[in-house]
Parts: sequence; C-alpha cells; structure tokens
Amino acid sequence: MAEAAFRDLCLLVSWRTTLRTGWMTPRERNVLYFYKHEIRSSINPADVALKLYRYGVLTGSSYSKITDILATGIAKERVSDYLLENIPYYMSLEYFVRVLHECGYKELACHLFLTYISGSFRSIPRSTSGQRQVVRELFRNLKHMVHDAQFENSRSALRQLANRFIGQMQRETNHMRQQLLADKCVAIIAAEIDAMSIKFDENRIHEDDVFMQMKELVAKTSNTSLSDIVYLSRLAYTHSIAGNFRKSEDILLEARCKAKYICPCLELVNMFYIEVYCKLWEFEKNPSEGLQKQLMMWGRVGLPILENEDEDTKTLWRRMFILRMVFCLIGLGNRANVIESCVVDTERLIEAQFSSKPY
Repeated sequence: MAEAAFRDLCLLVSWRTTLRTGWMTPRERNVLYFYKHEIRSSINPADVALKLYRYGVLTGSSYSKITDILATGIAKERVSDYLLENIPYYMSLEYFVRVLHECGYKELACHLFLTYISGSFRSIPRSTSGQRQVVRELFRNLKHMVHDAQFENSRSALRQLANRFIGQMQRETNHMRQQLLADKCVAIIAAEIDAMSIKFDENRIHEDDVFMQMKELVAKTSNTSLSDIVYLSRLAYTHSIAGNFRKSEDILLEARCKAKYICPCLELVNMFYIEVYCKLWEFEKNPSEGLQKQLMMWGRVGLPILENEDEDTKTLWRRMFILRMVFCLIGLGNRANVIESCVVDTERLIEAQFSSKPY
C-alpha cells in the first residue's frame, strides 16, 4: 500500500519553476550530493515540503500528497531522497540553504554553503599568495585602528596614505611590485570607506570619487576576483545606509558570485559581515522575521571562516558579527537605536543570549 502510494507520489507531485529560485549548476549539485546522506538522515521532509509549499515551489496538492505518504509509515528517508532528486532542478543551492536554515537545520545549512564556497577554488590557483599575507595584515591593522579610533581624522589620514601608495604604484616599473602596491591601495581605500561609513552619512556616499578610484585599481591587483569582492561589498553597504536595499542586495549577489572563485580568507569573512550589516539596515525599516533569519544565517556562515585566523583577528570580527546578530534579535539597529516596531519575545532573547557566547 505504502509502496504504491510512493510510486504515485513520484508521478503526481507538481513543482513550480520560478525565476526567483532558478536551478543548480553542476558544481552546486555536486555539493548537494556530497551531503546527501547527512541531509536525508537529518531532515524531516514534511518540514522542508511545507516550507517549499509556502514559498510557492510546491503546489498545495503536492504538499498534501507528501504528508499523506509519510502518514502511511513509509521511511522518511525515501521521501527525502525524492525531494533531493528534484530540488536541483527548481532552485539554486543558496536558495535551498535558506530553506534548510529556516526549517531549523542551521548547522547543516552553513556546512553546505561553506563547502560550496571553500570547495570551488580547488582547480583555480591562488595568485601571488605570498603577497596576500602582507595585504591581509595591512587591512587588519587599519581596520583595528579605524574601529579603535586611533586616528585623529581617520579619513584624512587614510586618504594621504592611499595617495602615497598610488604615487608609488604609478612610478613602479616591476609588474609584481606594481600589483602588490595596487593590492595595498585597495586595502587602504576599503578602510577609508569603512571610516566614512561609521558616520552613517546617508548623502549618497556611494557616489564619492573614492569608489571610482577603487574600481579602477581592481584591474591592477594580483587577484581581481578578491579585489572585486572588497569593492562590491563596500558599495553595497553604502547603498544600504542610503536606504537603497534592492540595489544593495543586487550588488551583494554579484559579490557572492565572485566569491565562488576564491578560497576562505579575511576578505570573504568581511563580505559575510557586510551581508549581516546590510540586512540590519533593512531590518530597521522592515523588522520582519524573514530578514532576521537571513541576517542570522549569514552570520553563522561567516563566523566559522575565522577559525584559520589569528586570535586578534578572530576577536575583532567575532565582536562585529555577534554585535549585529544580537542587536537584530533584541530590536536594535546599527547605531544601537531602538527599532520601535520590532517585537522582541522570550525566544529571541534566549537566542540572543546563546549567540553572544564565543564560537
């Protein structure tokens, strides 16, 4: 009886293809199948099917068929297998990660996404990796100085430093040294933009000449995909500060596409932090449960990447991630302002208390 019903399920369940969900690339499917055993043994297919129905990926009658089949006593792993076989043709891996996260399978969702990011660079050589360490340390130190208010006038000091390195780069004739100087210039300008954003200036700072200068430098750096992520992330959060949330999300989507071609690194950590930062700006205007879940998901994706960093770097970025995550859960905005229309219940307070503990 159950077997016959399961065969009917495979024939009759209807899926809806939408532009919003898309489909998985071959590499995304490889990551999904790598985790297939863990997914099928961990998830309740009824929960996932319900979420897919609410998102309009499954029809109502198809969702009912799945729950009816499960009620016959057939092994849930069989239904999970069926879902996993079809999901790649109706949504991207990132979309499925969000579904898992919202169903409560948060750790599994983060593992899936991190494998996708970290596994994507295996066939791509890391360019000038020795230089990147020097640049990483420069960026980290400047970030510390900006956040700890060690500059009397941070923007002025960083502008002078950027101009000095740009002058050196323009005079340099050795190609490798020129790339290193371009890398340093991008790191300095990124810190300069961070210093600008701390003032929460909503007056179209994304149109500042510093962004045009940074974009021109990207092509001269040792790893243009990495430099593009730095540039796009900054551009996204300045649009968020100005309230241009759709534009910000489009830019972050472009940054995530670039991230598929780099290995886990501090720049990637910072990209995920900016995802959290931008979502909190949007959450201030529209404190919805959906935005809160997205913010928490990006935080949980970004934090594990820090494990390969030194303790000072971990401390700085953990503090930034956890602060924004806790702010969102207790109804505070990026400026620690109270979000009047945000309802904070006991469940959110407990999650905030748990999230504030060291990872």
